[in-house]
Amino acid sequence: MDTLDPQHFTTGEFLFNDVKAYSALGEHRTAGKADRDTSAWLVKQLEAFGFTSKLVPFRVRQFQLDAARLTANGRSIPCFPLWLPRATGSEPIRGAIARGSMKDRIAIVRLPKGGSITPAHIAVIQPLIEGGVAAIICVTPSESGELIALNSTADAAPWPVPIVLVGPTEEMNLRGAIEVAISIQGRDDPRAEAFLTVGEIGTGKRRILISTPSSGWFHCAGERGPGIAMWLALARWSSHRESPVRYTFVASSGHELGEQGMHSFLAGLAPRPDEVDVWLHLGASIAARGSTRRLMTNRREWLPVFSRNFGSIGDLQPEITDTPPGELAQLTKLGYRCFGIAGGHTLFHSAGDLPSTTSAAMLEPVGQALLRTIADLESKL
Repeated sequence: MDTLDPQHFTTGEFLFNDVKAYSALGEHRTAGKADRDTSAWLVKQLEAFGFTSKLVPFRVRQFQLDAARLTANGRSIPCFPLWLPRATGSEPIRGAIARGSMKDRIAIVRLPKGGSITPAHIAVIQPLIEGGVAAIICVTPSESGELIALNSTADAAPWPVPIVLVGPTEEMNLRGAIEVAISIQGRDDPRAEAFLTVGEIGTGKRRILISTPSSGWFHCAGERGPGIAMWLALARWSSHRESPVRYTFVASSGHELGEQGMHSFLAGLAPRPDEVDVWLHLGASIAARGSTRRLMTNRREWLPVFSRNFGSIGDLQPEITDTPPGELAQLTKLGYRCFGIAGGHTLFHSAGDLPSTTSAAMLEPVGQALLRTIADLESKL
């Protein structure tokens, strides 16, 4: 039987089971089957906890990927398209790696480090397109040697030529290849449907809002899983107690496509900044192996609460910032009183980001610190 003991809701085993359930749904790309199944799963969870909940659709331009293949001298090499992809058609593009002239050849280049497309990435790719290449292979720096998928932008259009990403361990084999073949199969869907999961409980005038992204490139067990698991744990906790505070929970798809879900929520559904007393955003890599996570806030008066609850977690010491990364930046810019955790980890944006990237022992201390923090902040309202 559930109790009000915070340790019950945030035991490592409890959290890890939700990470595994989230990962098992599949690859969480926005508006794909696994992403839609995830939204349906989350809204059912909130309903079971007693929330008033709903799925709110929004539209995105999305490429529904069927398959991406790359071979070099007949050997298959793991690859993934650079978003939004340009499909190759039914026949692969075949040719030699460009040496000198780029015209009608396949180019191979190294990209700058990072998990999102930036002007620095475009500065590497655009001259090749202008040089008339038939296709491009981009090597993405990564600690693991695996390829890293790159987040796109909300207004992205398909690239003029097919572009695939590969990990650095394959670079030498590709550069020495006599013949390379690239195939990207799928369809461009300019009005794909994705969802926000929104739930509320309580009727108090004070409000605490807790959000997390629900989409990503692959299974995202270490990237998204801990945020999803702690979002669910806090929802369970808030439904099993008497409180004068109204709680709103939001899980947003569209993250890897310019954070479109959160933009949609803020544009049409979110309460005003003066109506939210505390907003917690559960970002990427909250509890994953090799995490470079940060605990950030724009409220200096909350520092004693964070120091008390996160003091034993050495790499999660609070920092004051008005320029945080990710979706927390949207909240800060609009003037919400907010805090959150976000970062990267060793298998960030890679196909190998499976449940083994986290564990019950890694999840529990962070989950318990977050719950104690929310309880402390609520008691001050």
